[in-house]
Amino acid sequence: MNRLDKKYEQKTYDTLELAHFISMFILGLGLVLSNDFTGDIFPAYGLRGYIIAVFVGVVIVSIYFNTYIMKDNEYSLFNNIVYIVILMAVTIVAIFLSRHDSTFFSLALILPVLFAASSLGLRGGLITAIACVIIQISHQKIIYPAMPVANIIESNLVFIGIILVTGWYIGNTVEMERLSRNALKNNIKSLYRLTCAVEQSPSLVMITDKNGIIEYVNKKFGDITGYQRADAQGKPMYFLNPAYMQEIEDILKKVAETNEWSGEFESIRKDGEVISEMVSIIPIFDNEQLTSYLRVSEDITSDKEIEKEMARVDRLHMVGEIAAGIGHEIRNPMTTVRGFLQLMGTREEFKQEGELFNLMIEELDRANSIITEFLNMAKSKIVEKTLLNLNDIIISMEPLLRSAALKEGMELKILLGEIPDMLMDQGEIRQVILNLVRNGIEAMDTKCILTIKTYVEEDEVVLAVQDEGKGIDPAIADKIGTPFFTTKDSGTGLGLAICYSIANRHNAKIDIDTGPNGTGFLVRFMNANPS
Repeated sequence: MNRLDKKYEQKTYDTLELAHFISMFILGLGLVLSNDFTGDIFPAYGLRGYIIAVFVGVVIVSIYFNTYIMKDNEYSLFNNIVYIVILMAVTIVAIFLSRHDSTFFSLALILPVLFAASSLGLRGGLITAIACVIIQISHQKIIYPAMPVANIIESNLVFIGIILVTGWYIGNTVEMERLSRNALKNNIKSLYRLTCAVEQSPSLVMITDKNGIIEYVNKKFGDITGYQRADAQGKPMYFLNPAYMQEIEDILKKVAETNEWSGEFESIRKDGEVISEMVSIIPIFDNEQLTSYLRVSEDITSDKEIEKEMARVDRLHMVGEIAAGIGHEIRNPMTTVRGFLQLMGTREEFKQEGELFNLMIEELDRANSIITEFLNMAKSKIVEKTLLNLNDIIISMEPLLRSAALKEGMELKILLGEIPDMLMDQGEIRQVILNLVRNGIEAMDTKCILTIKTYVEEDEVVLAVQDEGKGIDPAIADKIGTPFFTTKDSGTGLGLAICYSIANRHNAKIDIDTGPNGTGFLVRFMNANPS
């Protein structure tokens, strides 16, 4: 039971208990008034004795009522009967002390009906009313023994009717109030469960008024966007990305007629990060009147990144497969042409054209290297994996890498952490390291530092190559690794594409961390443990 229910029940207990004492006070006042304020109400009992008797009776009734009748709302038939018996016992004692005064007698019989009806409802009120009618008839029969029972009923018909109607009306009213209260409790419990479900929902939930002003957001909304409830309340639905202002206003007008809208939005978190959401917006009606809107969304940022990565890998595979299919067909005539050019270059009549022959041979070799790079992207390329340590490969390449850096006036820093052995193709991993180092060197000015690091992070072996260049333009970040995309004047656009293909064949992924102070390429080898 929640705090509101307990407060309501306690107020009910206090009110009914007060009603007991007030009714008993009226009963005592009637006794005193019926005896002209005399000190003796009955020869055997004084006024003090009566007050003590009534007080004890009230205490017994109140204790029993709070202990058994209202406990956990268990209105059992046995408890009701005992309660009525106690009421009637107190009433009979009061009647006995009243010296058979008829006015007070009638008053004394009405009060227990009020008691029972207000406490026990319709059933208790009617039972008590019938008991009081029987007492009234019996009392009249004792006073007038010669009068037939039928005549007694006729002479007390108005009083009997008042007793029964009072028991029925008040009891029925109390019963209706009790049913309404129980229904309210059930509604509160249902509302509480619904509130908990919305608050703990794994989806982002937003509720706005009919003008699109936010009234509620759940906990997940705050966790994903960084905007807590106090931050979001009172703001328009489009506050996560003002660029959608007009579109969302049009959607709300449309939703009021079509009942639902679904689509994708890009939202801006509090920290400035852009996330993708799959959003559904539905209107909420009350008696066919639009009162608010419900916006439910899912964070699909990671799904979109996976889709992009899969599309990138598919493009690489497609290019690789095409290259594998036509590579040999192109290489064969190229080899023939290269051989004839070498042969013709040795003849005396072509000595003066030697530079042209060398240029043609170099271009053929360049075309052949591009085909080789194409073949490196083929998904079906056969790789020979052996248990190796990435640190050993980097150490073996250190002289070559330092030489390439020093040639451009740069410094190479190598920081190798303790990492486990992995199943790798040594030639392909060397190709990845060489390509990433070359890109880093070409992205920096002289006297900068290129850093190569290895470490373990959450069961992943990480190879990190960090430069101190100007970073990657966000406008082209999504195109990095696409075949033939390059920002260099003399580049082929295949270096990073090959790295992505090799990483995919080694169950690894490449993350890019770029900013104005440089770019880091992180090759994360999944499931690093060879077992």
